[in-house]
Amino acid sequence: AGGRALGVAFAEQQLVAALLKNPEDFIPGVAGRIKEEQFISPDMAQAYRLILEKGREGEYIDLAALSGELPEKTVALLGRVLAQNYDIGFSRADVDMFIGRMEQSGSEPSQAAEMSPDELRAYI
Repeated sequence: AGGRALGVAFAEQQLVAALLKNPEDFIPGVAGRIKEEQFISPDMAQAYRLILEKGREGEYIDLAALSGELPEKTVALLGRVLAQNYDIGFSRADVDMFIGRMEQSGSEPSQAAEMSPDELRAYI
């Protein structure tokens, strides 16, 4: 079960990064499918909620726009995830895969939620 939870934590980070990178493209399709309560990582859940709120209000969304409202470690984590994906665009298929992984998990909190992207990638 631990390995699956790690995969879910990784998917959550990637999903939030995809939303930050392409809010207009992905928020409409994602908002109806995944609820904040389905995240195993409280940090990613908080980031997700903020992104959806700003999306609804038509505000500009990027990491800087969230940084005043999120814990520093969450901003640093998302900065690393975005940096790792800098050269790679996220496709709708990627986003569907991240959501699918989260939907399968049935949200079981674990130490995976606290791991960095590098630790997760090493573990998977």
